[in-house]
Amino acid sequence: MLETQGWEVPTAAIKQGIAETKWPGRLQWTTWQNRKLLIDGAHNTAAAQVLGRYVRTLDYPSISWVMGMLSTKEHSEIFRALIRPGDRLYLVPVPDHSSADLNQLSTMAQDICTELTLCQVNSHLTLALEEAISASENLIVLCGSLYLLGHFFNSSEQ
Repeated sequence: MLETQGWEVPTAAIKQGIAETKWPGRLQWTTWQNRKLLIDGAHNTAAAQVLGRYVRTLDYPSISWVMGMLSTKEHSEIFRALIRPGDRLYLVPVPDHSSADLNQLSTMAQDICTELTLCQVNSHLTLALEEAISASENLIVLCGSLYLLGHFFNSSEQ
């Protein structure tokens, strides 16, 4: 766009800019209580499909998903894109927003993937993350809502 307006932008500057771009909450690795976590909003079907494809390229036999979703989202499609047999699912509310009913999400997830190792409703993000950490050596992925990630980043939970 800048070049069409007469600006000269060297190719090296474009490459450097792309290489240094950070997008918090998108395929972001972080550490919480000395455990590596993957964080991604994955708040719609397309984003969940990208996250699902990425996670399956990693060398983990199963995943521990810590998820919270708003009531307005495409819950079944997001589950279909992410959860697989052997995975663990920890459902949490999205604080201060119109969170989806966790019991309904639990039923839906178990109908979509009958071979989940665990599907558990948690009252708070911290509890879910602690349980996911103590339960297994799986990769832990926090996802489902950008608001949930904002809560994670802004809270004392990190």
